[in-house]
Amino acid sequence: MTQHTQYTALADRLVQYALKAGCQQARIVVSYIVETNVEARGNNIETLLQSTGIGVALNLFVDGRYGTASSNRLVEEELIALIDRTISTTRYLGEDLCRKLPDPTRYYRPQSADENEALLLGNCEETVATKDIDIKNGLVLQAAGEATRLTESDPRIISVEVGLQDRIGWQYISDSQGFKGKTTFSVASLYSSVALQDDDEARPSDFYVSTAIGYDTLKHTDIVGEAYRRALRKLGSRPIEAGHYTIVVDRRSIGKLLDPLLDAMDGGALYRERSFLAQHLDKPIASPLLTLTDQPHRHGALGARLFDFEGVATAPTTIVEAGVLKSFSIDTYYGEKLQTAPTFSGPSVLCVAPGERSQEEIIASQKRALLITGWVGGNHNEVTGDFSFGIEGVLIEDGVLTTPVSEMNITGNLLELWMHLSEVGNETDYVNAGYIPTLVFEEVKVG
Repeated sequence: MTQHTQYTALADRLVQYALKAGCQQARIVVSYIVETNVEARGNNIETLLQSTGIGVALNLFVDGRYGTASSNRLVEEELIALIDRTISTTRYLGEDLCRKLPDPTRYYRPQSADENEALLLGNCEETVATKDIDIKNGLVLQAAGEATRLTESDPRIISVEVGLQDRIGWQYISDSQGFKGKTTFSVASLYSSVALQDDDEARPSDFYVSTAIGYDTLKHTDIVGEAYRRALRKLGSRPIEAGHYTIVVDRRSIGKLLDPLLDAMDGGALYRERSFLAQHLDKPIASPLLTLTDQPHRHGALGARLFDFEGVATAPTTIVEAGVLKSFSIDTYYGEKLQTAPTFSGPSVLCVAPGERSQEEIIASQKRALLITGWVGGNHNEVTGDFSFGIEGVLIEDGVLTTPVSEMNITGNLLELWMHLSEVGNETDYVNAGYIPTLVFEEVKVG
């Protein structure tokens, strides 16, 4: 992958120019990304897009005020002019003395001048950049062939989409306190979605995505088959009897329940008094079965990083320990606003300590429960934690998946919901939200 050292040197020069032009502090961020998108319809490649992007973001601290600007034209003369304009307009803004660069003692410091973040973290594979486009097309056409065979065998299939997306890039941060840091990343995904024709004119659909750091570890078989099986589970979906159920939440769907917790732990929510967790530090917010950590240095993990957007060194952090909230995510700005010590800017690689049983074993043990496989709208109250989420899923009866369920909601309060966490699955691989297993909640109101 091209390193573009000329752009990192440019960022360093722009920092120095910003100081001379009137800034008290400055941060310059240069980002570079190469992306490929391939889609197939039938047995032919329908879309093939390859793009390269590079851009610069300016964070300028001027006379107690804060201004930002960005450009995708990395021409030094133009960027100098942009800095001049941004300084001029920033002086018209109101003062915000809480805007400042972080305490330099919190910066990430490499052990040696040639330390390689990609090697340390294992979160960037050169195969994303070097894999021949014909090979990438071949992976998509392989999935397309799988789709053709399925379509010929099941007349209920309306459409099948398959595609591939990959990205590889780097970001360089330079600031006026001497921080200079570069991080790299890559990701490759192969995906499929399947839509079916139901007897009542409904068109249930579902998808499956295989994601990895690069092609060496990317699963590329049965992508369409997995999406097809997920769509089949929705045929004939309908409401069931309202009541209180045990819900088994599939790992792909846990973000809907976890994200409101994370949002409520954020410094911005605390400052705006829009957090139902504001008074819960060092208090239980979930059952003792929940231990949630951030593991930013986890080798080979998507999102792994040695420092955050401010250049602050990341570290493994316990967010929830045995149900007790142990840390808010507070960056430099909101630390100043809240007059408290900053912690970390937000999670990088979320991990939930796994339990003993697989999802299949959990389902087999349920007398009557709901497997939640997706969500349809809904909302929650940031201040109280009350929620109502539309659900998609399957009724479990005597350990067997039976009736597909839709057009129903789960309602309640997020604190009460997490207090009713009764089991954690044993899965340890990565899904959408991180390394998070199947989760089981008792006594959830469904209606």
